[in-house]
Amino acid sequence: MIKFLLIVGTFFNFSPQQSITIVTTVMDKPQIAKKLRRICYRESRCRRIGVHKGDAELAYKDGWSAQVRLGHIDAKCQPYRKDEWATRGSFGLSAVSHWAYMPECYQPEWFDVPLVSAWVAANKYMKRCYPKKTIGWCK
Repeated sequence: MIKFLLIVGTFFNFSPQQSITIVTTVMDKPQIAKKLRRICYRESRCRRIGVHKGDAELAYKDGWSAQVRLGHIDAKCQPYRKDEWATRGSFGLSAVSHWAYMPECYQPEWFDVPLVSAWVAANKYMKRCYPKKTIGWCK
């Protein structure tokens, strides 16, 4: 599904707002659209964004190397690239930490495609926040 969303999202170049509407409609979860918009606005003013520069330095020390050791990231097909595995995209998702929502050998820049990022954010929200958790990323 993610690879399909990557292709479609790149080709059609949906905005973060459009991506929220598409994802929540496909998932039949319109009730989470408002929360996703709030998260999107908080993390990026709901605009397209790549690496969140403030978090870029943490990507190696706290992220990539630990996930490789745990077997969640494959160093061969997902090599370390300075600053690339940091928080990314419109929803403020750590590229290295959201492996559970992504296919094997995903690349960090996939989070920059709003449709992919919205899909991951919606699934994360449903798993960790729904129906009413209001702490951390969920608020």
